[in-house]
Amino acid sequence: MLSWGILAALYAREDTGVGQRVDASHLGSSIWLQGLGVSMSMLTAHKPASETNLTAKPSRDKAYNPISNYYRCKDGRWLMLANLEADRYWPTFAAALGIEGLAKDEKFIDTASRAKNNRS
Repeated sequence: MLSWGILAALYAREDTGVGQRVDASHLGSSIWLQGLGVSMSMLTAHKPASETNLTAKPSRDKAYNPISNYYRCKDGRWLMLANLEADRYWPTFAAALGIEGLAKDEKFIDTASRAKNNRS
């Protein structure tokens, strides 16, 4: 969110010649990230089996995209990942976690394969 604010401020400065103040919070960014899911859930709550209910989610351990999910850490806190371009960033993500081998494993090579083998 901060990066969008910075870009908007730079554009405004270029366009008007007046500098801008940018303010962003972690809470605000987190609320924004959850906005679509919350909105769709509220809009479709009365018809859970409907085709329009795009928020139907499997349990976390059956996630279609492992880098857009919630994970409980060893210390009991939660970590939220929100990466919607899983195939693009999967190799980098796996390397950051020290599991580079999984990025090359046929069972995890792309989003569809990772979803099919999410119990592995």
